[in-house]
Amino acid sequence: AAYRAMFEVANDHNLFIIIHTGNFSAISYHHNHPANPEAFEPLFTDFPKLRVCLAHMNRDQPEIVWELMKSHAQLYTDTSWQTPDSIRQAIEQLGPDRILLGSDWPLLHTNLQGDALSILRKASSDPDFDQITSQNPRIFLGEPSS
Repeated sequence: AAYRAMFEVANDHNLFIIIHTGNFSAISYHHNHPANPEAFEPLFTDFPKLRVCLAHMNRDQPEIVWELMKSHAQLYTDTSWQTPDSIRQAIEQLGPDRILLGSDWPLLHTNLQGDALSILRKASSDPDFDQITSQNPRIFLGEPSS
């Protein structure tokens, strides 16, 4: 019920949602199990215009996110914690239009954002890099088209 309410409010106010996906083990986490993006599929179906980012591309199982994105045009993902190879595969399977640059929490290490840019640069062509780092975030954030 809480997730449905969150989706309803975001939808009614033209906001977006970011869902943490994948398995990240950390001592401070209350639950150390994968955040399964497939569990949200009924909400993706019920809110087809609500922009949702499946953060981290589901980490070790990005194929799950790719399949969801093929069925739901409002879904995005980001490149955080992904290799150049998996980012390249995502671009090949989905195109660059719904992929966002992701780097995760900036305090994890001093050059996390620089590393994320470097990995994306290795994985993409110049036009795809520009799309992912410049155009896509504007669309995802709901900025008006120029």
